[in-house]
Amino acid sequence: MHLNYRKNYAIYGNNLKSFITLLNVEHAISIQRTADIIKELTGNILNISTGTIQNFIYELKSKVEPAITNIKNFLLRSEVNHKDETMLFCNGTPRWFHVFSNKKATYYYYHKSRGNKADIEKGLLMIFTGTLVHDHMKGLYKFQSDDAECNAHILRYLTFTKEKYNRKWAQDLLDLLLKIKKEIKEEMEKGNNSLRTESILKYEEEYSRIIKEGEEEFKKDTNPHKDYNGEDMKLLRRLKKYKENH
Repeated sequence: MHLNYRKNYAIYGNNLKSFITLLNVEHAISIQRTADIIKELTGNILNISTGTIQNFIYELKSKVEPAITNIKNFLLRSEVNHKDETMLFCNGTPRWFHVFSNKKATYYYYHKSRGNKADIEKGLLMIFTGTLVHDHMKGLYKFQSDDAECNAHILRYLTFTKEKYNRKWAQDLLDLLLKIKKEIKEEMEKGNNSLRTESILKYEEEYSRIIKEGEEEFKKDTNPHKDYNGEDMKLLRRLKKYKENH
C-alpha cells in the first residue's frame, strides 16, 4: 500500500511578520514568549516555532540594511549628535546597548563591552567630526569630535546635590543653566542660531563666579564629616574643569 501525504505550507504575511519582530526586537519580549503570545491571540491556530520567528527577524534585518546605512550616513553628516549607552542582560550576562542619535535619526548597536571598544569597532565615532553630546563619558574625548557635556543630566545631579548636601552653589548653577536655556529658546524663536556675544560673556562670568563661591562654601562648611572627595565636590570640580563643554 502506498500512502500519499500532502504537505500544507503556512504562508505568513508581512503584517504578522512585522508584528512578531516588533514584539521581540522593539519591546524586548523573548522569542518563546512571542510565540506563546501569537498562539494565544489566535486561539491556538498559529503555533509558530521559535526557529521561524528567528527567520522573520533575520529577514527583516536584511531588508532594513539600506535604511540603516542611510541613517549612519545622515548622522555622520550632522553637526550635533548624542551618544549614550545602557546595560542590559542577555541570558543573565551583562551586555551594553549603545545609541548614537539626534532629533531626526537614531542608530542603536549592541556590544558585549561598554565604552571605546564598542565605539571603535563600529567605526562611526572614529570619523565623526561634529559636536558629540554625552554624559561625561571621558573615553569619547579621545575622538576627533568636539565634546559637549549633557546638561540635562547635570540638572539632575545639581538637584541631588542641593537636596542631599544643601549646597547653595548647586541651586545657583541650576538656576543659571535654566536661565540660559530659556534665553536660547527665545533666540531660536526669533530665528537666531546662537546667543548674543554679550550674553555669552555674561553667562561665562556668572558660571565661574558660582563655581568659585562653591569652593568657598565648602571651605566655610563646619560639618566635621564633609568630604572633599564627596559627590558634591566631585561634581563641582567636574563643572569647573569642563566648563567650556558644559
